[in-house]
Amino acid sequence: MKDVIRRLEEKRAAARLGGGQRRIEAQHAKGKLSARERLELLLDPGSFEEYDMFVEHRCTDFGMAETTVPGAPDREEAERLRILEALEAAGGRPSEAARRLGISRTTLWRKLKKYHMQPLRTWKDQT
Repeated sequence: MKDVIRRLEEKRAAARLGGGQRRIEAQHAKGKLSARERLELLLDPGSFEEYDMFVEHRCTDFGMAETTVPGAPDREEAERLRILEALEAAGGRPSEAARRLGISRTTLWRKLKKYHMQPLRTWKDQT
């Protein structure tokens, strides 16, 4: 699980750079902030969580196949990693992980089954 969390953090760091440091510097050279910097200024700390941080485009027209932004290969991988992160933060407790994800326990269990995952602890361990 630690390896998965480490990979998630690496992908998150790459995604935070958006189009890369060169593009961020180009925005700064124009006297502008990046989209992420504008969000950080507008919103209170901890009040916003980017849900689709790892999603990449699949467009192949106009040379877009060569233009990618680092992230997870698809939405399912991002969801699986998000569930793992929530379970880790919740100490393996499914009820707490579901609360952190903003989904019901039933939905979490359905997703755990879909991705062939097991919680670190079950409701029996929480008593």
